[in-house]
Amino acid sequence: MSLVVRTWNLFHGNTVPPGRRAYLREMVELVTADRPAVVCLQEVPVWALAHLQGWSGGMTSTGIVAAPPRLGSAMLGRLLTELHHGLLRSAFTGQANAILVDRPIAGAVTGERTLTVSSAGERRVCQAVTVDGLVVVNFHVTGGVPADE
Repeated sequence: MSLVVRTWNLFHGNTVPPGRRAYLREMVELVTADRPAVVCLQEVPVWALAHLQGWSGGMTSTGIVAAPPRLGSAMLGRLLTELHHGLLRSAFTGQANAILVDRPIAGAVTGERTLTVSSAGERRVCQAVTVDGLVVVNFHVTGGVPADE
């Protein structure tokens, strides 16, 4: 079995250089347009977890919150961030990792596991699913000292 596995740090939908508008939906549509088997996403705003299945054309989505929304509400965080995505990126929305699995093999997903690998500074979570006997791991890490730890 051959699987196309793709990964993308969505940077909360921001552009480089960061601008006022985010392109989160467009990024998910682009990364899933040619129907890869699995897509691993990092820096997904918490509110967006509920939209990934629709934006990806029906891929099965599993997500894990790495940093909860600061104001207790992902939707309130979204509204505040929409004032200027480039400046506020993840200040209020929280962030998550997500693994998307294409429908034809979604039934072959036999397990999901998560492991918190760092809670000092920015919390980091390792997310894994087993797809047809293959373990796919999604992990967002910062370079330098945090990665070394």
